[in-house]
Amino acid sequence: VLLACLSCLSWLPACAGAPTVEAPNSAAERLYLEGMEQMHSAAFLEAQQSFQEVVKMPAYLSVTAIARLRLADALYHQQRNDQAIEAYMDYARRHDGATNVPYARFMVAKSFYEMVPSDFWLLPPVFEMDLGAVDKARSRLERFIRRYPLSVYVTEALALRDRCIALQLQQHAYVVRFYVERKQWLSVVFRLHHAMEAFPSRAHTLANYQRLADAYERLG
Repeated sequence: VLLACLSCLSWLPACAGAPTVEAPNSAAERLYLEGMEQMHSAAFLEAQQSFQEVVKMPAYLSVTAIARLRLADALYHQQRNDQAIEAYMDYARRHDGATNVPYARFMVAKSFYEMVPSDFWLLPPVFEMDLGAVDKARSRLERFIRRYPLSVYVTEALALRDRCIALQLQQHAYVVRFYVERKQWLSVVFRLHHAMEAFPSRAHTLANYQRLADAYERLG
């Protein structure tokens, strides 16, 4: 089953739901196989172009559905995250209930996470930057975890979610230090309470309570 095998190449996270034809006996299947070979060779732009051609073919061909998902994969591997998100969401909308929909929704969340700035020595630490991308990634990851608690992707989703939370907590700590250095005690109190409400299992630390008590004392 050549097409099914190629759709399950080891580097691809998902393989369920691939069409199971015995040989590439149509132009769509041959083009899909070509795209999979390009993916396997990390020729992601060429693979994108191949899958785009398959997706344009009649929707009744079973290969067009899986090609739509592989198109999203090709975009993801080019770090074209906005376009990958749109493509994964398009697949999930068109094929609701298909075996690969949980994978597509996980990849939406993971693509949001990929847009989180990375640490680079010329730039400030990530937690000092705008964390809008982190907020979106965490929201998507938590939505996926709630929806698919038994998914094979949930372990990775939890790890990515925890990294988002760690960055958010680091930003809260950074802002608290900023206000402490400027003796803005009311802002210290507000920020610490906000952190404790937003992260009830992680921000209720002895250090945070000590800072909170100190800020209240200085406020009189």
